[in-house]
Amino acid sequence: MTLKPVIAALALAFATASFAQAPAPDKKAIDAQYKAASDKAKADYKIAHDKCEAMKGKEERACEKDAKAARKNAEDAAKAARKKALADLKAAKK
Repeated sequence: MTLKPVIAALALAFATASFAQAPAPDKKAIDAQYKAASDKAKADYKIAHDKCEAMKGKEERACEKDAKAARKNAEDAAKAARKKALADLKAAKK
């Protein structure tokens, strides 16, 4: 067995992979992704909050605290992802 067919196959695989990469998102796409993530965080909070209303006392307060924390974490993650995507977009334009 010679190495030429193996090298040719690897070269073809790398060339194909480089053409298959997705294009970088633009600002509108980044903003749309952020809005979708933010809307999902709000919807998930509403569902969790509605479940908390069936509870009473300490259990209800703990549930609401957890729901708010989950919403804040999801919103923070969406903001961080948007910030990183915008920075990557800016870096790609240089």
